[in-house]
Amino acid sequence: MKVLEARTTQDYNCYEVLGSGKRGGSAVVYRADRLSFSSKEEVRLKHRVNQGDPCTESTEWFNLVVRLTDDAVDGKAINVASVHLAASDNDDADCAWENMKLLNSKIAARGENKMQIMAGDWNNKDATVSGGAANWECWYEGTSVNVGTCGTNPSQNLGWKDPQYRACDTTDNNTPMKKFTCINGPHWTWGNNTRIDFLFAKAHTASGTGTVDYGQAYDASAGLGNRAPKYSDHRGQGAALKYY
Repeated sequence: MKVLEARTTQDYNCYEVLGSGKRGGSAVVYRADRLSFSSKEEVRLKHRVNQGDPCTESTEWFNLVVRLTDDAVDGKAINVASVHLAASDNDDADCAWENMKLLNSKIAARGENKMQIMAGDWNNKDATVSGGAANWECWYEGTSVNVGTCGTNPSQNLGWKDPQYRACDTTDNNTPMKKFTCINGPHWTWGNNTRIDFLFAKAHTASGTGTVDYGQAYDASAGLGNRAPKYSDHRGQGAALKYY
């Protein structure tokens, strides 16, 4: 955060999940002269210990939901979730869809708002590719508006806008594979052409897509001491959001 403050000459505040034995590393950072803290909740996630097991409440994985008010725009509040879903040796440890429903309700429960944001590390891809076709993961279909639905009794969509998907949802990109290629080419976040980090919003508009590559992060830290070329082994996602 010191690098951020030095480069922007702005003061920032941070709230994070703290406590012995708590995993997730969730934190919300915001500009101190623009936003004010209102309330927060540490949300205990669901976790699948072994492949094929049911999702149960985790004893160690927590995410953070924070409510902020905008000091510059009267009557505007923002509910924000910092997401880091569980990871382990089994492919379905994260219980992604169950946690999306949980976090969706927890974010709304922070109070009346004009914008909701959910961002972080899902440890889960948006789609799998097989035989030249892209198949959206159920959790993503049910989270990202206009993509599809997930679950049974009921099958539903939670109504979150993914700016990267929306930028690629064009007439030319008329198949899931074309959309996937359009998104994951410039906006992969980890490994080789894989997106497991996301920024979702419930806002009037969610546009201005951007992914911070390692070179940009390195350049931004110039003059502030020796910095590693990689700020993380994940790349950050960004967007321009407008209030309802």
